[in-house]
Amino acid sequence: MTELDPLPTAPTPRSLRDADTRAQRHQLVWSEHVATLNTLVEKMRNERGPKAAIPWFDPADGGDNARILLLLEAPGPQAAPLTRRSPSGFVSLDNDDQTAQNLHELVHAAGVDRSSLVIWNIVPWYVGDESGQRIRAATQEDTDEAARWLDELLARLTKVEVAVLLGRRAQVGWLNATASAVRPLPIFACPHPSPRALAGHPERRGRIGDILIAAAKFATQR
Repeated sequence: MTELDPLPTAPTPRSLRDADTRAQRHQLVWSEHVATLNTLVEKMRNERGPKAAIPWFDPADGGDNARILLLLEAPGPQAAPLTRRSPSGFVSLDNDDQTAQNLHELVHAAGVDRSSLVIWNIVPWYVGDESGQRIRAATQEDTDEAARWLDELLARLTKVEVAVLLGRRAQVGWLNATASAVRPLPIFACPHPSPRALAGHPERRGRIGDILIAAAKFATQR
């Protein structure tokens, strides 16, 4: 198992807690490297209706220049644009929640440059209530409905060499979604970085770190 840096070394954790930082990030939504991806977000929102809580791709990451896709389950309340808790509106390592901070720390400790990453969810829309207090697990129905959007995303991520599937739902959803994928990818699977998944299982943090390191090495060699 790879020895990772101590958790507190990750820079600028939870930066999207700050309203000015959120506003500045939103000004970059249509930056060149994320414009194609966020056009896909708009397409999903238009199809699902005015209450579609689908966050943007984060311009702080690699966008369509990324070589590694990190795929989680579904947006949390700090990402979803419809919740009442001042959400960022981004799928981001900088969100003000513990899952994002855990992943932020693990990415940093593994020495993976954010410009090499694009982060998304197997179910792109929020599956909780508008209060942000209750979020349910993504279901088979959710992942079935989302499957074609993953195929559309992969068609846009032409430089991605490998996908890291974080958690069982992302892993199962990937298998269901990519049978007709335009461009199937090599995958690495590891635990989800949520507090619930990591609580009482310190070895899972090491597993995620090892997988991030292996995926980065694989993408570089490709």
